[in-house]
Amino acid sequence: MKKFYQIFLAFHGTFVTIEKVFICVLIFTMIFFSFGQVISRNLFGIGFPWIDILLRIEILWLTCIGAALATQFNEHIKIDFINSFLKSEKLKQSVEIASYVFAFAISILLFVAAKDFIDSMRGFDNPPCTLVSGIPDWNFDLVIPYCFLTMVVRYPIHIISCIEKGPTSIDDELSMT
Repeated sequence: MKKFYQIFLAFHGTFVTIEKVFICVLIFTMIFFSFGQVISRNLFGIGFPWIDILLRIEILWLTCIGAALATQFNEHIKIDFINSFLKSEKLKQSVEIASYVFAFAISILLFVAAKDFIDSMRGFDNPPCTLVSGIPDWNFDLVIPYCFLTMVVRYPIHIISCIEKGPTSIDDELSMT
C-alpha cells in the first residue's frame, strides 16, 4: 500500500507541474492579448470581440487552477484562530485534521454541484458557440469540476501528511516556498 501511495504521489506531482506551467502560459497569454487589445483599440481604432471572450475564459481557468494549486501547497485561505490558542501539538493536529476533513466534504459537494452545472449546460438543445465555432461553451467551463476534483484528491493527501508529520506550522509553510 505504501508503494502505491508513493507512485500516486509521483503521478500527482506531474499534474502539479502541468498546472504550474499552465498557469504561467495563461498569465502570459492574458497579458499579451489584453495589451494587444488596448494597442489595437487606441492606435488603430479597432478591437477584436473574441479577445474579450477569451480573456473571460482565461480568468476562469486561472482562478480555478490557482485555487487547486493553493490547496496543494496549503496556501489557501484558512483561519488558524483556534490553533493559536492551543498548546498541545496533539490537539492542534486533531483540529487541523478536522478542518481538512471538513474542506474535503465541502469539496465533494462542490464537485457534484459543478458536475451538475456542466450537465445542465450540456442539456440545452442548441448550445451557443461564442468563442470557437462548433465547440459549445460548456467545454470551457470543465475547469470548474476539475478544480474541485483536484481538491477532493488533495485533501486526503494533506490528512495523511498531517497524521504522519503532525500539524503544519507557519515555519513549515514558509520553508515550502
